[in-house]
Amino acid sequence: MDLEILENEKTKEELQPLDQYIKKFLKEAKNKLVVLYGEPFVGKTTFCHVLSRYFPETRYLRIDKNFEKEIFSKLGSNIRYVDINHPRGLISAIDSLIREKPTGILVVVDSVTGLDGYFIPQDPTYPSPRLENARAKFIDAVLQKLSYVKGKNTVIIVSHEKIKDFQTNEIIPRFSRTALRHADVVYRMIYDIQTNTRRIVKVYSRELPETVIFEVV
Repeated sequence: MDLEILENEKTKEELQPLDQYIKKFLKEAKNKLVVLYGEPFVGKTTFCHVLSRYFPETRYLRIDKNFEKEIFSKLGSNIRYVDINHPRGLISAIDSLIREKPTGILVVVDSVTGLDGYFIPQDPTYPSPRLENARAKFIDAVLQKLSYVKGKNTVIIVSHEKIKDFQTNEIIPRFSRTALRHADVVYRMIYDIQTNTRRIVKVYSRELPETVIFEVV
């Protein structure tokens, strides 16, 4: 997936590969609760703005302020930004969506881990189990509430990444796996330095088994 193609004016033929990629992504992600994570500046925000082209309306709950809205104006004119500055503000914005009951729109939370600063102790050299527990409950509540928005809408939660295991080099979203029980699909965006392109890799997908067998031992 070449997101750099968007930086310059391109013909319809040149944009066709990206268009095909987006349609393939939406075939699996549409009307689901999606977690998209990756390292900083890998292209998560750009990708979400590209997706907005495929929806009649996008509600962008913007937490990270490391980009100007005008930068992405050419990617989608149907975006309604809601600036989020506090955890309570995010919960309030999601509650408003639940009451509104929209249909067929794209909802983006970018990024939920941008609110981590509210759960850091005054002295970071002394970790606070209480604050970490509060952070875990907050992210779990965010995903749970957004599960009421999906179904008739596509919801994407952007997250930074962290190393879970240094021996296996396993990379996961920067929140507990417990919260992922609310997600339908989890993707990781990776930058390939050799080809200067981004890849989105499916890490987890909620699928119902064809048969369920219980064995009593």
